[in-house]
Amino acid sequence: MTGDRFLVDTKILVYAYDRAEPTKQIRSRQILNWLVTSGSGALSTQVLAEFFSAVTRRLSEKMSPREGYVRLQEYVRAWRVVSLTPEIILESAPVPSRISFRSTMRKSGRRRN
Repeated sequence: MTGDRFLVDTKILVYAYDRAEPTKQIRSRQILNWLVTSGSGALSTQVLAEFFSAVTRRLSEKMSPREGYVRLQEYVRAWRVVSLTPEIILESAPVPSRISFRSTMRKSGRRRN
């Protein structure tokens, strides 16, 4: 998969901090480490917003807003951030049913960002 970029789902980021789900926490950290090491991960602006909301409001051990903000800064500095535009979403919608909407959005995002 040389050159491929993978758009990370919010749950992967959130589980990396969720001590109530240790198995998912370990797995999500493995995935994130691989994506960082390989340079193939990307985050959308939507995922970053959802991440902040989840870790400061929904985790059993919530982050403070300050800590959540620091984590956002770290991700923005270290990862490629993709803005999902209406054009990317519309371009992704009319695809054959055998290809997932999310997969097409990843490809559209790579072309535009």
